[in-house]
Amino acid sequence: FSFNVVCCTVLSPFIVHLEFLDIGLTGNIPASLGNLSKLETMTIRLNRKLSGTIPIELNQLESMVNIDMRANDLHGPLEVMGGWTNLKALSLTQNWFNETIPANVGNMKSLVEIDIGSNVIGGTLPSELGLLTNLEILNLERNDLHGPIPDTFKNLSKLIVLALGTNQLDSSIPGPDVFEGMERLELLDVAQNRLTGTISIDNPLCTRGVNLLLDCTLGREIDCKCENHNCVCLY
Repeated sequence: FSFNVVCCTVLSPFIVHLEFLDIGLTGNIPASLGNLSKLETMTIRLNRKLSGTIPIELNQLESMVNIDMRANDLHGPLEVMGGWTNLKALSLTQNWFNETIPANVGNMKSLVEIDIGSNVIGGTLPSELGLLTNLEILNLERNDLHGPIPDTFKNLSKLIVLALGTNQLDSSIPGPDVFEGMERLELLDVAQNRLTGTISIDNPLCTRGVNLLLDCTLGREIDCKCENHNCVCLY
């Protein structure tokens, strides 16, 4: 791991941007990155031999606004996220994170976008995700999540994309009250789960023409009553 791409602002002696993009990094992310107290953006992407965990010391990076660690070989817990209270965008997709989404995700109230799809994250969707009222994109597809979609999601009034497809989510799809406040929602993907229930014609998902990706297989069927052809059965 070497600092071969480091950008600094002219006005500051501190490193504020760090980028290691597809340069064949190997080994682990060093804990010493946690000393870069002014760091605002970190891109460590497409380094398929970069493994290990995200060091807990990185939770000291309170100035971070954008973290992109897509397509590496990272794994382990995600408790480090709770320290990134000013973060606006987080992408950890296409890794091997294999524990649960921690409750301290609720500390990240500035988040606009979360993409931690295509991992092996287990457990349930924490209710604390409903505290992230600035969220516009929530992508948790292609993991191993189970349980219901929390009622606290009704607080996500700015949400545009909710992608939960290809998990093990079960129980009934939430009622209309959960989606009532999501006035900006354009896409709901819950296909390839184990959800059941009915989306009634007066459900906001229907009346607002939200694009719906659903399961229609017997035994895990969501009965969509929308009349505007916005329901797509993938399975």
